[in-house]
Formats: sequence, C-alpha cells, structure tokens
Amino acid sequence: MLRERDLGLLVTAMLSDGDVDEAWETAQGQQISTYVWDALAEARRATHPEDVVPLLEDRIYRTLEPADVRAYRKAVRQLVDLRAVCAQAGLDDHFVELVATLRAECSRRPTWIAALDRAGLG
Repeated sequence: MLRERDLGLLVTAMLSDGDVDEAWETAQGQQISTYVWDALAEARRATHPEDVVPLLEDRIYRTLEPADVRAYRKAVRQLVDLRAVCAQAGLDDHFVELVATLRAECSRRPTWIAALDRAGLG
C-alpha cells in the first residue's frame, strides 16, 4: 500500500526495519525527499560506500548552483564528507579528479576557490 501512496515513507520504513538493501533498490530512480535520500545514503555507505558517491556528488553540484558564500561553506563540508566516503570505497583518485573538475568548472568564483584552499581540498 505504501508503494502506491508514499514511496518515501516506504523507504523510511524499510530503513527502520534494517532492510537497507531493499530500501536502496526501491528508491532507485524515484522522486523521494532529500531527507529520505540522505538517510538512505547514510545507511548504505556503511556497506556499499561506492554506491553513495554519485548521490553525494549530485548534492555538491546542487549546493553550488547559487554563487553564494553560504553555499560554498556547505559544499566544502559536503566535500569533506565525500572524501571520507571515497577513501572508504577506495576511490581516492576519483575524489581528486572531482575536486579538480569543480575547481575548473567554477574557476570564475574566487571565493569558492579560496574556500577549497582553506579546507585543504587542492
């Protein structure tokens, strides 16, 4: 019944029951709230960190849509978190490439580049 009415609630219920793999599969390609995706990613990263890397990258790109100092601070925090997930997944080179891409794509945002530098994300 939840599958038809509220997929986010279904995924949340699956997570509460400890069915992380089933919740992950159910959520793929679906429109559910950011809150549910964040909870799902947090649960999934413990056993399959490589699966959450694209989700976390997408969050960073969406955070950076506005050219805003607050957005830059949040994106730096997200990058620090992503660095830990990439390390856990053995994707250190991928993380380095992502930071280089973000630097290149946002090279006209000196405040963003400075935030990356201050965080040691070089």
